[in-house]
Amino acid sequence: MKKLTKILTAALIGAMAVGCGGGNSSSAPVSGSLDKSFGDKGKVITGNGGYDEINSILSNSDGTIYVCGATKTATHGLDTFLSKYSQKGNLVSSFGTNGTIISNTAKDDKCLDIAKDSSGNIYIVGVKTDSSNQERGYISKFNSDGTYIGMLELPAVSKLEAAAMQNGKILIAGQHNHKAYIARVNSNGTIDTAFGNNGSLEIGNGTTNDEIKDIALNSSGEIIIAGKTVSNGNENIAIAKLTANGQFENSFGNNGGVIYDSGDDDKANAVAVDSNGQIILTGSSGDNMVLIKLNSNGSYDTSFGNSAIVKYTALPWSIGFDLVIDKNDNILITGLAGQNWSSVNASIWRYSINGTPDKSFNKSGIALFNGGYNKDIGLALTLDNSDKILAGGSSYQGNSKGWDEVIWRINP
Repeated sequence: MKKLTKILTAALIGAMAVGCGGGNSSSAPVSGSLDKSFGDKGKVITGNGGYDEINSILSNSDGTIYVCGATKTATHGLDTFLSKYSQKGNLVSSFGTNGTIISNTAKDDKCLDIAKDSSGNIYIVGVKTDSSNQERGYISKFNSDGTYIGMLELPAVSKLEAAAMQNGKILIAGQHNHKAYIARVNSNGTIDTAFGNNGSLEIGNGTTNDEIKDIALNSSGEIIIAGKTVSNGNENIAIAKLTANGQFENSFGNNGGVIYDSGDDDKANAVAVDSNGQIILTGSSGDNMVLIKLNSNGSYDTSFGNSAIVKYTALPWSIGFDLVIDKNDNILITGLAGQNWSSVNASIWRYSINGTPDKSFNKSGIALFNGGYNKDIGLALTLDNSDKILAGGSSYQGNSKGWDEVIWRINP
């Protein structure tokens, strides 16, 4: 569920909440509107004239924010970055170098997710290109002040897209040799051989690109994984439940798994578990953002949406990239929505527990944001210590500036 010392200056330009409800200065903030006390009227845009994206965002109990992702200059390839922001949206200068750590590697690499342990140590996972030009998943550990501790690399060909803490150990997931892959790592960077099959579990036969995109844990410690598999040339959403030690929970779905096939390409990007133990995931089905809700045993919750399925079709092209469930069991999704790729906005949707749009959120159930050029993407989502919504992603700033990383803070 998920991102600059090379940055010259923070490019702070106006953001627009498309269709956000109004209100006068004496009224309470409108749900779904930008929190004007954060950054530049609700958002922070940071870039270096190349390409930047936030893939994961994490809020601390003191309101500070970690983001990680990828940065690219005009003269250098992709680099992993990890940054820390204050509650007001300023880089925290005591973290790393002026608030940011950049990998500065000779080959491409990027961060895709963040996790944090109870001691404040930070773990980032992602993918890097090795000296043989093969992709390898990696997990790196840092102290809370940004001091680098170490890295574990997977064998090629692999990538890591999700991380989650489990009793002081780290679950990592993604893909290895075209199979869906999940493993558990001890806090010292060694593989925990008590998990799965001698430390990991691989799902698939390696002939198609199966992958895990996100991990969630339920209150019993069971592990929910979501992503995609490929069948008959189409991508299908795949969800599975594992025991705490990485074995299939055979009572879930069909021998531990559920496949959703709409007949079009389907892909899950994020998964969460609500207070009743039900499973909610988002991604895409064809050209539409999709929400799916399952009961804890893997059956479809037919009271949700249209027989457990919600598709957003008000705009012809939409994708859900991340989701969280708030304290009221409302479902929040970030992604993109628009007419086509040349005109997309970063999107925040809010749905009730039964799958209907929450019309109290921006009076419509969806709020759209852009940074000035009508190309913005929400890629990462979390709630801060005041239950405000933090969304991270990428914002196109024109040909001369390229894509910059962006954080929006939105009133709940």
